[in-house]
Amino acid sequence: MEFSFFGKLTWADLPHHLYTVGGTSFMILTGVAIALYLTKAKKWDWLWTQWLTTTDPKKIGTMYMIASMVMFFRGLIDATMLWLQQAVAADSQGYLSAAHFQEIFTAHGDIMVFFVTMGFFFGFMNWIIPLQIGARDLAFPFVNSLGFWLYVAGAVLINLFFAFGGAFRKYGLVGCRPPF
Repeated sequence: MEFSFFGKLTWADLPHHLYTVGGTSFMILTGVAIALYLTKAKKWDWLWTQWLTTTDPKKIGTMYMIASMVMFFRGLIDATMLWLQQAVAADSQGYLSAAHFQEIFTAHGDIMVFFVTMGFFFGFMNWIIPLQIGARDLAFPFVNSLGFWLYVAGAVLINLFFAFGGAFRKYGLVGCRPPF
């Protein structure tokens, strides 16, 4: 029996629409550009010690704000796609299918509520609460840091749906009904 890291997922299952390929390419190229900059400037150690492993609430709040801004731009892309679909579909089907429109609409709502609004809220709270109580740190700094990294993991997972599109639905990975 042959093992495949991606299971039944093949290249043909991935969406090949111009906007999906362009968005995925942009995400990959941005990541490569940031990695090249960090390597050239020799900032990997600084990034790891000063930011990625910190328990300082001000830095965690800043990272929440940066991640929220990234997700805001992702939600803005979804809103633009929805607006364009409605503008183009006045006399025709438009460029999105009904199912894909619903996926983008749902993803836009989830992103704007859970990853933009809540991210900004938690970022401001990480900045403000230590100032209000007169403390240098929050009560459980490691749990605060863990909460941020779980937030980032959720943002990465919701962006994977953008990159893989309907392939998740095809193999029953989304839209599963509870057993009760």
